Amino acid sequence: MFSNGRILLPYLKIKIKRNYYSINNYWRCMTRPKFITNEDITRWSNNIDQDPYISTAMRENETIREVCYAGLFLIEELEKLKCPNSLINRIQYTAGKLSFGRDIWEVHQDILEKYKNNELIFEEENNSLN
Repeated sequence: MFSNGRILLPYLKIKIKRNYYSINNYWRCMTRPKFITNEDITRWSNNIDQDPYISTAMRENETIREVCYAGLFLIEELEKLKCPNSLINRIQYTAGKLSFGRDIWEVHQDILEKYKNNELIFEEENNSLN
């Protein structure tokens, strides 16, 4: 992390609140937004359970599953905003990484708001193999 609060990741630079939680109080500090419905969770659970790239151990981990729920929420919201798929993948990846030790839903919602407000700074992709 840089002194100005920006985080440099391979795909996205973003400024985010510095709310870290210890393992002991992590779940007490993280709350799922009230607008998330049981239907959303059921739909996302089916998506996670059918994904061949997610191992059984990861599916059974509550924290990983919650990151997946928040990531699927983020994808749906970005698709509604007509965000290009290439950016959706980069944003979702970054949101997942930034969620470590923080309120998962707060991170994902913050990134969504920053996208809506055109506040995300994307690094150029280095596609050359030379």
